Amino acid sequence: MQNDDNIENIKRVRDEAESKRLEQIKSSEIERIKIKDELFKNFCELMNRLKNIENNSYKLSCLEEQWGVWLRSLDLDDKAKTLDTKDVLINLKILNLNYRTITRTVQ
Repeated sequence: MQNDDNIENIKRVRDEAESKRLEQIKSSEIERIKIKDELFKNFCELMNRLKNIENNSYKLSCLEEQWGVWLRSLDLDDKAKTLDTKDVLINLKILNLNYRTITRTVQ
């Protein structure tokens, strides 16, 4: 009987820990994924607009690289938890301006 009680206690502690972990995922990670999904959607729209303006694979690759570095910095700095739509649009405008700078430099 003592052994059965220990096993039940271990299971209870495990279940409680797992429940807390799932709540953390629900509260922070899902929101973070939604934000990144919105960022990517806006980035794709920007890339499509720029392709229509000038389909220069070198320039678009440079922009894509900048996007990747910026997105990676979100993971490292843990900023994605606090981003809102305004921040997203500002950063996409910065990428667009950087693309224009690349366009002027390469021509």
